[in-house]
Amino acid sequence: MPGKRPKVVESFAPMGGRVLGFIALAIGAVMVVDVVIEFRTWEGLKIAAITVAVGAVIWVGLIRPSVVAYERNLVLRNFLRDKVIPWHLVTGTRVSPALVVETGEEQHRSVAVIAGGPDRRAIRRAARGGRGLSGAGGQVDIDPGTHEMPSPNPKTPARPPAQHAAHRVETMAEKFRDKSTDQPAVEERWATIEITVFAVAVVVAILAILIG
Repeated sequence: MPGKRPKVVESFAPMGGRVLGFIALAIGAVMVVDVVIEFRTWEGLKIAAITVAVGAVIWVGLIRPSVVAYERNLVLRNFLRDKVIPWHLVTGTRVSPALVVETGEEQHRSVAVIAGGPDRRAIRRAARGGRGLSGAGGQVDIDPGTHEMPSPNPKTPARPPAQHAAHRVETMAEKFRDKSTDQPAVEERWATIEITVFAVAVVVAILAILIG
């Protein structure tokens, strides 16, 4: 159906930072509403504009970064720029220490998926030559008795989080490779909405300071 919004297959993002970001944005929204209702002066406009500018920074720093997989492409959403990568161009992934998606000789990094403690421990074990299972981004230990990856919680990925994301990207690249051939190259785009909101808020704050 023309114009239908692409369906998200899977996404990866740091939940801890997002929760903190949403809490901060909620507090900022309450402040702006309070200013609009109770403090309708140039000083109030300055405070509201500064709050919106800070909120835009919180959004791009804590909430916006993510790795989103669609059937036709993979989108790396960083602070201010996105990389839209068609699946048929993905040749590999690694974590060092951020997620890197390789497309031939080019490398595209994501600030949303960073190697944490479990990832670093798995990499150190692999470097020491410990028993492990090869996978995207490194190795993870397996049970020598069952030859399976241990997972105390069935809902928890056996691989460390960043390596799990890298493995999933490679898996989806193989699965959806034939659905992305109509996009010949990696596309880049700016976060125009976020940049515009921040710029307008800063200009309004400056005008309120000068006029007030």
